[in-house]
Amino acid sequence: MEFTTVIGKTGQITLPSKIRQIINATPGDKVVFHVDNNNRITIKKQKTTNEIFSELDQIRTQLPSSTQRHIHENAGKTITDFRSDWLKSEANKQALKEEYGC
Repeated sequence: MEFTTVIGKTGQITLPSKIRQIINATPGDKVVFHVDNNNRITIKKQKTTNEIFSELDQIRTQLPSSTQRHIHENAGKTITDFRSDWLKSEANKQALKEEYGC
């Protein structure tokens, strides 16, 4: 499909209504323009935080219960927390010594 619109004096464009319907865009939504190496432009609606969390919830419910439990147990941890936990293992410390000699 092709749609035509006019660039206004300030450089703004109006997305044709059919495109807004296709991408489910409403006033106030943000859209993302991507230009590839061949100067082709794609436009998509930027997902809202609620949409992202909704998608994540759908994915989470499809995960095995052991994975869901692991995610829940580790929610809020930082990479520093994971590093600290990892270094508590003597086997991991020994692997570092063998690999890097320290």
